[in-house]
Amino acid sequence: MADKNLEKRNITVFGEETEFDGILEFKDRIVITGKFKGKINAPTGDLEIDKNAVCTVASIDVNSIVISGQLKGDINASERVEICSGSTVDSNIKTARIRIANNVDYKGNVK
Repeated sequence: MADKNLEKRNITVFGEETEFDGILEFKDRIVITGKFKGKINAPTGDLEIDKNAVCTVASIDVNSIVISGQLKGDINASERVEICSGSTVDSNIKTARIRIANNVDYKGNVK
C-alpha cells in the first residue's frame, strides 16, 4: 500500500528554459532542470537537480537532495544526499546519510 503522505506531496518542476535568481522556499518536492542561482531554504522539502541543471547557491537547507547535474554551494540535508554518476559538485555537505556514485567530480568536505 502506498504511503498516503507521499501521495499528497506536490511536485514542482523548473524546466530547462527556466533561469531563477533569488531565494527559493518550499515544503514538498522541487525538480530543477534549468539554471538556479541564490539560496534554497526548505528544511522539510526534497530537492532534485537534474542532469542538465546548473545551480550556484550560497546554501541549501533541505530534507533530502538528489544531484545529477552541476552544483556549487554548501548543502545541509537532514536526511540524505545522493550524488549520481556524471555530476559535478563543489560543496561542503552536512547530512545523516550520503551516497556518491562512480564517475562523480566532487570537491569539498562531508560531515
